Amino acid sequence: MIDIVRRSKITPPRLPSAPVVRPRVHALLDAAARKPLTLVSASAGYGKSIAVATWLAERRINTAWVSVDAHDNDPLHLWMYVIGAAELALRGLDDEPSRRVSDAEGTAEPAIEALLAALAEQPKPLTIVLDDLHALTDRRALESIDYAEQRLPPNVRLILVTRVDPPLRGLPRMRGHGLLAELRDADLAFTREEAAALLRAADSQELYERSEGWPVALQLGALRGDGAPVTGRRKDVAAYLTAEVVGALDPVEQDFLLRSSVLPRLSAELCDHVLERTDSAAWLAEIASANLFIVALDDEGRWFRYHALFAEYLRSRLGPAEALHRRAAEWFEEQGLIEDAVEQAAAARDFDLIARALERHQLPMSRSGRAGTIRRWLELLPRELIRSRPEILTAAALTAGGIAYARVDMRRVLAQADRVRTLDPSWTEFHETARLLLAALYGDDDVAATLALSRSAVELARADAHTLEAPALAMLAWSHMLAGDLDPAWQIAQDTVVRADAAARPFGVVGALAVQSIVASERANPVMAERYAVQALHEAGRAGVLESTAAGCAHFGAALGALGDGRPADAERALRRARKMEPAIEGGALHAWQLATVARILAARGRLSQAERSLVEAQAVLAVCRDAGAVAARVEHAGREVAALREAGPAPVEPLSPAELNVLLAFGEDRTAREIGAALYLSVNTVKTHIRAIYRKLGVATREDALARAHALGLIVLDEA
Repeated sequence: MIDIVRRSKITPPRLPSAPVVRPRVHALLDAAARKPLTLVSASAGYGKSIAVATWLAERRINTAWVSVDAHDNDPLHLWMYVIGAAELALRGLDDEPSRRVSDAEGTAEPAIEALLAALAEQPKPLTIVLDDLHALTDRRALESIDYAEQRLPPNVRLILVTRVDPPLRGLPRMRGHGLLAELRDADLAFTREEAAALLRAADSQELYERSEGWPVALQLGALRGDGAPVTGRRKDVAAYLTAEVVGALDPVEQDFLLRSSVLPRLSAELCDHVLERTDSAAWLAEIASANLFIVALDDEGRWFRYHALFAEYLRSRLGPAEALHRRAAEWFEEQGLIEDAVEQAAAARDFDLIARALERHQLPMSRSGRAGTIRRWLELLPRELIRSRPEILTAAALTAGGIAYARVDMRRVLAQADRVRTLDPSWTEFHETARLLLAALYGDDDVAATLALSRSAVELARADAHTLEAPALAMLAWSHMLAGDLDPAWQIAQDTVVRADAAARPFGVVGALAVQSIVASERANPVMAERYAVQALHEAGRAGVLESTAAGCAHFGAALGALGDGRPADAERALRRARKMEPAIEGGALHAWQLATVARILAARGRLSQAERSLVEAQAVLAVCRDAGAVAARVEHAGREVAALREAGPAPVEPLSPAELNVLLAFGEDRTAREIGAALYLSVNTVKTHIRAIYRKLGVATREDALARAHALGLIVLDEA
């Protein structure tokens, strides 16, 4: 069954038995074929996939077709199918790419390189089509496409089919060098002549005008084809046509359409199970013959899907569908299609099935670098269920640093785990390591205890040689840093980063690099602090965990580095990004340190009243910590720094000229140098000269800091609220 589903995903959509011939669109695709990259980007319902598939078939072009879906946000998943599609298109292709993707640990790049190297040796050219690319939202998956695009051999072309332009870094470069061909709504919309070829003459003009050439609307109108008048407002035409088609069916047929619309793809067996009937094969064959509601996904006619817009319309009419989703989840689980099962279980709110999937698959998925998928599944579960399932605790540990649980929530989970471990015979050293690791992560209001918990977690992980060793080491490094033990913190973090399995343990690596960033700042090396922070965020981006607590810690390191380098505006921006980890750190030593850093930044920017308020908050957090480690000294240092600035008052500076003061006031309006010049009747060069003088006299490097410094000196008035 899995092979059938896989083949359907890498097979171009089945073409209508009598497709509308569109030589104009084919000519555009012919011209595009002279360039290595083609972007077919148009709104839903413009017939992008059918247009490309029809052209490829007519021209007999060797094609590796992949229908992208949400599961492909895992780069390894995506490239497994691209490689499978290439193998299907080119018999005898070297199997090295398949071995690489099977052996990959967190990164798809080796498999991509092996695939492109194998394709470069092929005598036949190949066109790779990624259809429905808008389903990709994960940065790592998108970056893997950029990586491949930059390395395409001369005999390989790439066609991207999507509803929206993908955020690929290579697109502007390819466009600028004339290497990108683009087809958009205007290119794919039916002309009057094409509409007339599809519709009866009497209806063609009205339908064309009302649908604005939208292919799906025209095709649905052609299906109706009984001369009924088209009514309704212009923007309601698509909904009207769809409703008219469904309204023409008998109640049994409508029931099949409506209830099966919950499924991402359809087969007779799946529909029989979900809809509790036995005639799904006959009904699928009947509606497939129309070629308008449903798209065949394989040559055998076993797998189909509804057109996306048609499915959306059907689902809008369906009403509550949890029971249907639950039966679909059960069927997918029985077939071993776990990600489909979880997706349907989420729609059914069947949290027990999601929990089972986590319990059974978290370890192999973690070992293959798919912690991001574990994290997404974990976020679907209510907290009370996590508390009652020991195995789910290990899933939380596998993604430690990935989800900013509120400290109070996680402590309830840990209290339950502490009770379960003494009663449950299935509690293993792996579970105990997970418990220790999470207790350390959420227990930094007692740094000494956190350090002891981290040491125990590392010892257990090493003894059992399991996947929690890297996160445990990163946590140990973090604990040493909070305690002020900078040398062991640095060394343990370095050992974590260079581990052979580092790529498959993203939270451990990102957390360790964040430690190195903060330690570098503590050692008065702001340049290295920012460099390690950038590296940590790069790794977080590759792993798809930029919204994680670990990445938030890296932003904190970047803030400390920028502040140490005399750039408080940059530090404030970085610290704002670090706030995403607040639910996890609230009430602990790191929270106090963060608030003290806010105070230092505000003071450096001349906002002393705000700085003093932030210090009060930091001291209040310290007061409830059992042991804040070295953070207490850092908060005291921040207090002395703010007090010294308050006592010293504004330092004298070389006076600004009236012209320079006018330019300074324009900074607050977010204008370009050219816009400032136009407003003040000055040339751009004169404005730039004044800006340089302002920076020099105030001792700053950015407009924001110039405004803050001028406010502190009493030259201008800013709102401190």
